[in-house]
Amino acid sequence: MKYITVAKDFTLMLSSGEFIKFTPVNDSLFEDWLIANKVQNSRKEEGWITE
Repeated sequence: MKYITVAKDFTLMLSSGEFIKFTPVNDSLFEDWLIANKVQNSRKEEGWITE
């Protein structure tokens, strides 16, 4: 699973190829949870154009 975030909206890309869009109440807490659970941030991948 991977994720990408724009403003406070998250898009989760599941291993199955499905996408889930989610807007958490606390975006920084949710992102901390994703990182703690080793969900990869797509923006950190090599070749990603914009930070």
